[in-house]
Amino acid sequence: GGGGRVAVSLTNSTDFGAVGIRAYGGNTTSKGAAGTVYMQTPSQGPGRGTLVIDANNIVSADASFNTLISSQVTDTVVGTVVITNKAILAINTNQSLTVNGSWLNGTNTLFIANTDSTVILAGTNPATITGHNTYHNLVCTNAYKILRCEDGKTNTVNGTLTLADVILDSISGSASWFLKASPTLHSVSNVTVGRSDANPGATIEAYDSTDQGGNSNWVFAASGLA
Repeated sequence: GGGGRVAVSLTNSTDFGAVGIRAYGGNTTSKGAAGTVYMQTPSQGPGRGTLVIDANNIVSADASFNTLISSQVTDTVVGTVVITNKAILAINTNQSLTVNGSWLNGTNTLFIANTDSTVILAGTNPATITGHNTYHNLVCTNAYKILRCEDGKTNTVNGTLTLADVILDSISGSASWFLKASPTLHSVSNVTVGRSDANPGATIEAYDSTDQGGNSNWVFAASGLA
């Protein structure tokens, strides 16, 4: 069966220490996907805890079974997202997930963004994006937010890319990260961009923005409306 859903919010402790919380799915012969574990400390506060999708390296007998954010899921504002150990996270059509922390997609994992789904990178704290990710709509418009993408990995946006007032660079600050945007609408303005190779996709026009160097297939327009 599926791993279920666990949420623990601390009230009198500052961290979880050595306590392990698991919501693994079934086994290799079953169709149950990994469940979700949400862990929140008092300092994080509501909607800022860590969401973990951990499949314990078990692959479902049916790949269409995944950890799904559907219209029946109401708590879709979290802190950091961790997808690990062959887990598959999917966002259903017309649904969204707001992430106030980092987006950590591990090795041998998968993120599925169905048509017209949206990932919103919110909050003002610096965030890290790891792994190869394919979004439909991707939004980040929080002033002065810093996003650092994993070196050599590709973030694909099949729908609309909306960026404003953010700083984008690679984790190392020296190697390139890849951005594959579709030829559809891009709304990109007042961003600072470094070491982004957008050659896998369409040319990205960034208005009123700063070129920090090492960018490819970006056009930094002096002014205008994105």
